[in-house]
This record gives sequence, structure tokens and C-alpha cells, in this order.
Amino acid sequence: MNPEWRTKGAPIDGVRSILAHELAHIEDLSHGQRVRLLRLTGLLFKGWRARFERRADLTALARDYGPGLKTYRLWLYDHVPAGALEEKRRDYFTPEEIDAILAATASRRDLFDYWRQHVPMTLTDIQTVR
Repeated sequence: MNPEWRTKGAPIDGVRSILAHELAHIEDLSHGQRVRLLRLTGLLFKGWRARFERRADLTALARDYGPGLKTYRLWLYDHVPAGALEEKRRDYFTPEEIDAILAATASRRDLFDYWRQHVPMTLTDIQTVR
């Protein structure tokens, strides 16, 4: 979460959505044995980190935090250094991807379960799901 959210005027619905995202991490890591915490070592690897973050996004989206998550990402893109923007777009769902997920799941909530197992990494992954 961007530590300057308060002083830089992050939208409150976006902050709530990011808190839901962060709580999804805690929930995911708290299920099962403590050995699962070893999964955190995967954060050292870009592909694993992106799946880890996008899975938390999916949980927040499934809990109806989609509009706030999109609002926060739009705000964030204006408040991160240019060099960090590519990483943010890789690791977290973009506003366009959020829109596509919300459109697809409006009539197929079951897609959330599928995507938690097969985390979409691109807009095409979202649009071509069956």
C-alpha cells in the first residue's frame, strides 16, 4: 500500500479496497499449516509475486471491491515513479483488466474460483476464458 495515501489524497473507496486486498493475503496465508508461510520466499521471483498479488486482487474483486480497486489503481498510477509503473501493471490487475473481470463475472461468479487456481496474467487471459 502506498504509504503516502493520506497526504496525497488517495480515494477512500480505493483505500478500503486495498485493505481488502491486504486482508486477502492474511487469509490466504493463515489457512493450513505454518509451513505455508515458506511460500513468501516466492516473492523474490517476479512471476510468483504477480500471481500472489493478483490472487489477492481476485479475492477483493469477488467481495465487491472492484470499483474501489480500479479507482485506487488509477490514483496510484499518477503517484508512483515512472520506473515503478511497469511493475505495478505487471503485478496487479490494471483498470482495464478489472473492468474485464467484473464484466465476465457479472453472470459467471464461478470464474473467481477458476481464476484463483489459474490466475490470469494478461487481459487476453481474462477475455478468452471459457
